[in-house]
Amino acid sequence: MKRSATAFAPAGVGNVGVGFDILGHTIAGPGDRATVRRLDAPKVRIAAIRGCAVELPLEAERNTAGAGLIAMIEDLKPPFGVDPVPEKAFFFARYQIRGDRLEVSQVDSERVAKLVIDGKLEGTVSKSGNDLHVFVRGNRAHMLEIVRTQSIFQSKSPTRLERRKQSVEEFEKSVIHAQHKKSP
Repeated sequence: MKRSATAFAPAGVGNVGVGFDILGHTIAGPGDRATVRRLDAPKVRIAAIRGCAVELPLEAERNTAGAGLIAMIEDLKPPFGVDPVPEKAFFFARYQIRGDRLEVSQVDSERVAKLVIDGKLEGTVSKSGNDLHVFVRGNRAHMLEIVRTQSIFQSKSPTRLERRKQSVEEFEKSVIHAQHKKSP
């Protein structure tokens, strides 16, 4: 029987900025990964939490992941317990709010991949099909240092989101109107 299992949940961004609080999204690549190991007794033990800048409780009852696992053990009553080892992940993006406009600059994955390959950043690079996956290792302080000292963002114009005072119906009509204008 397998003694450990790993699960991954993609990172998400909610409440992007003032006036943009309905925006939220998941992010391909970064997220939280947790590996649980089978224990002989039906209990939850958190031995370590890696990659997190803030101190999270190791007492299972005070930790949100631990509390969920305790509830699962109480409900399912398995003859064994689990020892989770969650790992934190970070996502790079540069946000600037300018009046009613939110500008988002994305990371240049190829540039960051080159930094990893050249040994300037610790991490891994993999490619599947047309997708380039770059993971950079480090804690929150290290990630902030990378943002401050490395040129990792795309040089093209940022994506711009603009807050408008329109009802949903008005917005839908304007989108339909714009689509009809583009049609030949």
